[in-house]
Amino acid sequence: MSDPESYVRWLSRYFYVPGYAAEDLQQEARIAMLGSPYPRRAARLRILDLLKMSQRRPQLRALVEVADPTALEDIVDARLRLRQVLDAPLAPREREALGRAVRGEPIPRTDKALQSALVRARRKLRAESS
Repeated sequence: MSDPESYVRWLSRYFYVPGYAAEDLQQEARIAMLGSPYPRRAARLRILDLLKMSQRRPQLRALVEVADPTALEDIVDARLRLRQVLDAPLAPREREALGRAVRGEPIPRTDKALQSALVRARRKLRAESS
């Protein structure tokens, strides 16, 4: 597999990320390879990041999801949970990290400060809810 394109195709067949078609994974891998000194490593790490995000996303979205959009009680409960998140004493960096996670945006592995902020924000939200 000396050809970068064949490596990209292999990655998309080897990994399954919920919510992503094979072509989407290939495109993500190609973008990660651009300008990287280690293109294969960058592509593999990007796919692994997408996989991790797909596993975390349901936990965060469950905070504000509405089970039955026509039931008034469910809407009120979802708004109360959202208000709890918005009123939590979070630092600006923690709010940014939590917002990125909820939107499904990647947090680069090299941005340790943002990753730590996300961990702190989750911990604070868990403490608030208990």
